Amino acid sequence: MHAAGREDIDVRMLGSGRPFYIQLLNVKRFPTQEMLSKIEADINSSERKVKCNQLTTVTRSDTEIVKQGQDQKQKEYRCIIKAEDEVTEEMISKLDGVEGLVLEQRTPIRVLHRRAPLNRQKTIVSVKARLLSKSEVDICTKSDEKLTALLLNRLFVADVVSEAGTYIKEFCTR
Repeated sequence: MHAAGREDIDVRMLGSGRPFYIQLLNVKRFPTQEMLSKIEADINSSERKVKCNQLTTVTRSDTEIVKQGQDQKQKEYRCIIKAEDEVTEEMISKLDGVEGLVLEQRTPIRVLHRRAPLNRQKTIVSVKARLLSKSEVDICTKSDEKLTALLLNRLFVADVVSEAGTYIKEFCTR
């Protein structure tokens, strides 16, 4: 299976999902569209959180769409970040509007099994940041008043546009 990107356990893909293809080797018979529709229905009716849509056969040139520009693409992330201490509007204003921030990132331990231990230069194209409102914090805490009071000025949203391959979790936690 080849996919455009991957997910971490605590990251969700929003929107219509990621394109992927499955390479079949040494097949005696290629799947028909009817067979693919049944596979799709079986996947979507399962208890698993993975769903798929529009399964179809593709040509070798179609697979380039998944592969193309993986290192040149920009990715958009919405990060909900919990700070250890209270976050002020002044702090948010320093983060909000950041553009063209060049990072030197080391390969995180969590991905060393699949990536070489290198320093990589990656660019944060832009950041838009804001504190979460009380009603948004209420949703996060399921209206637990004590927890809401504790987190009210510690939760904020950062909409980050970055170069593909940027380790966003590490950017948000450093």
